[in-house]
Amino acid sequence: MEFVLNTKIISGNNSLLNLDLSKSKRVSIFTDNNMLKIGSCDSTIELMKKNNIEYEIFSDIEPDPSFEIVIKCLNKILTFNSDTIIAIGGGSVIDTAKAVIYFALEVNKQISNVTNKPLFIVIPTTSGTGSEVTSYSIITDKETHRKVPIVSNEMLPDIALLDSQFTLTVPPRITAETGMDVMAHAFESYVSINSSPFTMPYSEYAIIGVFNNISKAVHNGSDVNARIAMHEVSCIAGIAFNNAGLGLIHAMAHALGGRFRQPHGRANAILMPHVIEYNAKNSAEAAKKYAKIITLLDIKNVHDTLKACDVLKSLILELNNNIGINHKITDYGVDKTEFENAIEEMASNALKDVCLLTNPAKPSIEDVKNIYRSLI
Repeated sequence: MEFVLNTKIISGNNSLLNLDLSKSKRVSIFTDNNMLKIGSCDSTIELMKKNNIEYEIFSDIEPDPSFEIVIKCLNKILTFNSDTIIAIGGGSVIDTAKAVIYFALEVNKQISNVTNKPLFIVIPTTSGTGSEVTSYSIITDKETHRKVPIVSNEMLPDIALLDSQFTLTVPPRITAETGMDVMAHAFESYVSINSSPFTMPYSEYAIIGVFNNISKAVHNGSDVNARIAMHEVSCIAGIAFNNAGLGLIHAMAHALGGRFRQPHGRANAILMPHVIEYNAKNSAEAAKKYAKIITLLDIKNVHDTLKACDVLKSLILELNNNIGINHKITDYGVDKTEFENAIEEMASNALKDVCLLTNPAKPSIEDVKNIYRSLI
C-alpha cells in the first residue's frame, strides 16, 4: 500500500503572492487564449516582470488537447530551455503542460541521460480535474478518436496554487460539468479496488463537499465560500484518485468524449448514475460503500444496501437536473443513429482504458454497451 502526495499545496485568495520564484530564470507560461484575453495571467506576468524573469507564453491550447499541440509546446520549451513551467487554466491546459514535461524528460534521457525536471507550478482556474495533484494526463489522438491516458509520477506538479478568485467568473455550465468531474473522481476512488484507509477519508470528504456546494456555485457564481469549497474538494478528490485509481465511469467517458467531442465532465455526469447502479449490483463491497454515503448525507430510514444504492442513483440524477445537466447524450446534439452505430467501438475502447483496472466490478463488452444504450 502506498500513499503519495509530493505536491506543495498553497490555498487561499491571492496565493500567487506566496510564490517563490527566486531560482527561476526562464519561465514558460501555459494557458489558453480565453484566459489570456480575460486577464487571468496578468498577475503572473507582472510577477515575471517584477523579478526580471525571462518568460514566454503559449496560449494556443485547445480543449481536449491533441498530440499535435503537445509537440508544438514541446518544441517551444526545448528551444527556450525553460527551467520553470507555470500552467494557468483548466484540465486541458494542465494536461498539456504535464504531457510536455513527460516528453521533454524522455527526450533529455535519450540525448544526454540528464533528467532535470523544470519546476512545475499549476494554477487551476476550474474546480474539476484535480490535475494539480495527479500524475495523469489525458491527450486526444485525433486519428483514432481516442483519449489516451499518460501516467507518470514525473508529471506531478511541484506546487499547486488554489486561488478561488480564478473561478468566480467560470460560467454556470462549466461550473456544473467540472464539478461533476470532481464527484466522479471522488466516487470512483472511493469504490476502487485500490482504495485504502488513507484514501477513503479524502473521497468521502469530496463527495459530501460536492453535494453540499455545487448547486450554490452553479446558481450563484459569486458565492466565494462555495467556490472555495469546490476548489478545495476538487484538489482533495485528485489526491484520492491519484492514489486509488478511477474506474468504469472514466473509461467510458474517455471513449465517448474521444468519439463525440463531448466535455469530459458532462460525459462523467451522465454516465455516473448508471455506472453506480452497475457496480452496486456486481460488487457487494462497492454497494456497501455507496450505502455508507447515504448515511453520511444523513438520509434516514434506508436500511437495505441495494435500496440505498438506488437512492444514491436518484440523488445524482436529481443533482444533475438541478445544475442543468441533461440525462441523455442526444440532448447535446449527438445523433441517435450515429451514437448507436458507435457503441461497439466505444465499448471496445473503454475496455482497453487503464482506468478500468481499478473498477470494483469487471464488465463484459455487453455490460458496457448496455450502459451506453441507457444514454439514448
